[in-house]
Amino acid sequence: MVILKGKTFVAYVRVSSDKQDAERQRATIKGWEKQTETTIAKWYEDTTGHNPRDKADKRASFQRLIKDIEAGTIPNATGVIVDSLDRFGVKNAWELGKYISKLREHGFELWSVAQGNLSSDDAATILTSTVGAITSTREQEEKSLRNITGKVQKAKAGEYQGGYPPFGCDVVCFDTKGKEKWRVVYDGHYSREKITKGKKPERYDGKDNFPAKDPTDVLGVRPSVKADRIKIVKQIFDWYSQENISPAQIANRLNRMEVSAVYAVAWEKVRITSILSQPAYLGLPTFNKSGGSRFFEYVGGRVQRVQPIKGKIVSGRKRDKADYVQPENPLFKPIIDPKLFDRVQEKLQASSERHRNTGRNSNRIGELWLRNFLVCAKCGKPMRCQASTKSRNVVSYFCSTYGTYGRENPTDCRCHRVKADVLHKIVEQYLAEANQRIAGLLKAEQTHNFDAAKQVAKEFYRKHEEIYDLFTTMHGQVNGFMQEHGRKDVMADFAKHEHKIAVGKCSKSIEGLGPFAQLYGFIHQQRKPELDRQYKSIDAEHSTLVKRVLGLPENAKAALRKANEQILSLESQLHDVDSERKNLADEVEHVIGDLATRKQAIDQIRKSVGNEAAFRRKAALLGQVVDRIVCHFRYSPGKNNRAKSYLDVVQIFPIESDPVKCFPDGEPGGPG
Repeated sequence: MVILKGKTFVAYVRVSSDKQDAERQRATIKGWEKQTETTIAKWYEDTTGHNPRDKADKRASFQRLIKDIEAGTIPNATGVIVDSLDRFGVKNAWELGKYISKLREHGFELWSVAQGNLSSDDAATILTSTVGAITSTREQEEKSLRNITGKVQKAKAGEYQGGYPPFGCDVVCFDTKGKEKWRVVYDGHYSREKITKGKKPERYDGKDNFPAKDPTDVLGVRPSVKADRIKIVKQIFDWYSQENISPAQIANRLNRMEVSAVYAVAWEKVRITSILSQPAYLGLPTFNKSGGSRFFEYVGGRVQRVQPIKGKIVSGRKRDKADYVQPENPLFKPIIDPKLFDRVQEKLQASSERHRNTGRNSNRIGELWLRNFLVCAKCGKPMRCQASTKSRNVVSYFCSTYGTYGRENPTDCRCHRVKADVLHKIVEQYLAEANQRIAGLLKAEQTHNFDAAKQVAKEFYRKHEEIYDLFTTMHGQVNGFMQEHGRKDVMADFAKHEHKIAVGKCSKSIEGLGPFAQLYGFIHQQRKPELDRQYKSIDAEHSTLVKRVLGLPENAKAALRKANEQILSLESQLHDVDSERKNLADEVEHVIGDLATRKQAIDQIRKSVGNEAAFRRKAALLGQVVDRIVCHFRYSPGKNNRAKSYLDVVQIFPIESDPVKCFPDGEPGGPG
């Protein structure tokens, strides 16, 4: 039995939703603490909102726990305790292995009240933990499959499937005879009122606080009792069909009229476009217009597994109209005349085609090649771009929140307009420095100058420090082999067998690398048979010793202790020999290739100038090097107490290194 008395742990508690009880987990863990005579130094809890087990990267307390462990800010603690593996919460067995490895790297174990030590080295624990993670994943998938299948069937019958009802509609509860029992009218974000005929309205405000229905009741979407909202819907369709007006202009008009957007603080073009394309106004409440499920979805007329895009499950996936799920016939009298609805869809489609053909890729805005990278630091939203117009000869970027809502916006952002030339110069200067430093890294590798290379890596590309650790290890192995077998003899043998290296398996791993890496590859081939023999011999000795330990009586403490020490020594030897059996040239090739690719991309970005195609290519190449560019602004009083914004600091976030701060040398960020 493992003795835990006196050890210090941290506890983690997770509930999937607010409806679940976290107190039971706390009580169970506290009981375990008392029974094992351990100490819980700190509690981490994800107990508010939704905390799915497969979204560990989105759970705030869980990520804080991992960061605290990595930073070493939990003194004396040696383990994490959870109620059960399911409460720890991982996507699959691979993710469980990732987090257990992180814990072990920092001297932590993962314990469960229900299953014991989940991070032990023994085969039984590894198997049990893996099976547990697989079972957990399967449970999520089965639940998702049942959920999406049920929703499709109910949506075809016209039943409400959750979420906000379309603007101008309410959620209505019907009894078994189809008679209205009550309805819910929204008047804000998570702000709703239950209306029952002959009774006083009841408030149901807050997240996940929707009125409960009886098991035999059915919920559906119907035109709202708020006649003014239906009038606004009709007005939006009339404006768009009869005037030369865009959804953004309609949003601005409604904001000037001070019409409530109900679900948001103000109207914006996306909300107007959603209303103009909403089939519910034809009496056809529609499900599956977009997808956000993580396991299964309804596409192509059937339920199938969600396919990752570039390794990630993308939320908000737009559906083709063929995948919409709705009743066969209208459930109520249409709010919008079907002919008018069709005309509006044709106009929307034509506008979409024009935007696709002449929008983002037009010559008018082609020179604004940073538009997909810029973010406003104040609101966290992407920045928009504006090319020169007849009235203003300024090519610039500006805050999208300001562009959507105007001066009176939710985050109090100003225009934050920045001249394109200012940002382009900053980014180009950064690219020039990045190019120079990556070239320095590659040169240091070729010249085998470890000290210089490591210094450059620390200053710029910290992730690629690993290459110099690899080369240091390779250097030690090469020198050791040469000293043992004679430097001149080894080099002569290497020269005689160069033609074999050129066509052999090893050459594929070190092709394109410097002479040193090729020499290492040759020596590794010479050493590997002996290393394999050593590994096999130590492994056999280890197996024999383990069998002998299993046969010793429990009272033979001295013999057991000595045998355990020998086993640990052999395991250390196995690890060392196994490390030397690996061909490090494979890893070196990957890192050097990555550096060379980034340098090539930067070279191409800097050369891509002159025409629209070049600007598009420039943006595509920049995406291989930079993730995002965040613009910070400062304010100074303007006329009539209107604060004027100036670009203060630009943060460039490279793909695989720390952010870099750049300054615009005090230049104002354009008019605004």
